[in-house]
Amino acid sequence: MTEVIDECLTWVADMALDRGISIDFEPELFDELHVLADATKLKQAVLNLLSNAVKYNRENGQVRVICEKTNNGLAKIGISDTGPGLSEDQINELFQPFRRLGAEHSSVEGTGIGLVITRKLIRLMHGHVDVDSSVGKGSTFWIALPSARGLESEDSAHAVNTKIGDKPTMAVSTISPQILVAEDNQVNRELISAQMEHLQYQTDVAENGAEALRLWQSGKYKLLITDIRMAVMDGYELIKQIRSKENGGGEPSPIIVMSANAMGDDVKRCFEAGANDVLCKPIKIRDLRTSIQKWWPGIAT
Repeated sequence: MTEVIDECLTWVADMALDRGISIDFEPELFDELHVLADATKLKQAVLNLLSNAVKYNRENGQVRVICEKTNNGLAKIGISDTGPGLSEDQINELFQPFRRLGAEHSSVEGTGIGLVITRKLIRLMHGHVDVDSSVGKGSTFWIALPSARGLESEDSAHAVNTKIGDKPTMAVSTISPQILVAEDNQVNRELISAQMEHLQYQTDVAENGAEALRLWQSGKYKLLITDIRMAVMDGYELIKQIRSKENGGGEPSPIIVMSANAMGDDVKRCFEAGANDVLCKPIKIRDLRTSIQKWWPGIAT
């Protein structure tokens, strides 16, 4: 557990330094804290909460990383801040996507999706996210996960602490997804998935272009949304492969590109490869909705 937190602290260190935020973390308190979790998902969840604790804190404030065990088999990791705190009404809206509770009018950057993703990641590991907060007294966000204490042998303790567990089985929708998303960055995958869920579209997600091409060849997808810069097979090649296989057989399927470099020659190259539309990251949900409805107005949600 300490390795996960240490790595996350490295990522937020510069941001904390810029704002004069001190971070209090005592690794020895976590030595006996073992959780059943996927290390990658846990790392992303902790990083999201730490980033928020720094961003929404007061200047020269403090962040504390704490932990506790419960009597019902859960281990809890808490991220505490000295920010403005939250009212009961704000807490009730906290996990709604794209709600920034007034921060959209401030200089604090964000999309309003981080907490939604965090809760989704923790739920996938059979845990939950809670918050203790009051106006003027700061907030503490808690990640609660099944404790692994007593389940591991001495030889397996470290593995349990950092990356234990079979991947949870996700619920399968009875509606067959007709949209395929290709994105190799985990955070971006979670973001686009949350956006599509918010728009009530059923989707499948591929982690690279080669996997996307394999899934596309099943014939069940009607719309592709793809990143360009991907490992194994990039978006340009993916689009070219799909267009070559269509080979004039009916109406070509719409392909929407999402790119951090949506300008000039990059956009031209996307269209030359066969894309129908190019959206610039970070993608605004209204632009995503407009593009999908434009290129496939008859899509079912």
